[in-house]
Amino acid sequence: MNPIQSAVALALIAFVPGFFLVKALFPRPRAAGFDALLTGFLSVATSLAITIVVGVVLGFLPAEGRGYFQAAGSGFPFIESSLALVSVALAAVAWRRGAFRRESGAPVGPKPAEHANLEPLLANRLTEAELESKKDAPADAAALAASREESRRLERGAIEES
Repeated sequence: MNPIQSAVALALIAFVPGFFLVKALFPRPRAAGFDALLTGFLSVATSLAITIVVGVVLGFLPAEGRGYFQAAGSGFPFIESSLALVSVALAAVAWRRGAFRRESGAPVGPKPAEHANLEPLLANRLTEAELESKKDAPADAAALAASREESRRLERGAIEES
């Protein structure tokens, strides 16, 4: 087994299914009180639990010859394939629950800087919903682009001054 296969297998066994399970259970982990470290630990722990369950299920499936509990190093990669399918299913559930969606009302563009003199410039940033409503008016598109470019130019000048 080459190093790339080993790395993919290790990720499938130790992180990926658990990450998507945590995302499916808690679409907004920060809102649930989880930080990135706790989310990582939960991902590893649940990945190992999912791997054990998948291994037990593969071990109990009736098969001729060597059975289904084998990895890429010993034949067809049933374990890796099963974990990949479980990961895709969990990712679909997490996506459906909104785990990978941007907050609706979050300003579009770079994060605001913490400068007092930039507050008036950042107050006129448009949200995604406002941008969607502006898409219906192509005549305003040039004015909107000019306004945003002017805001960015003023913002860059204010940052360079500080």
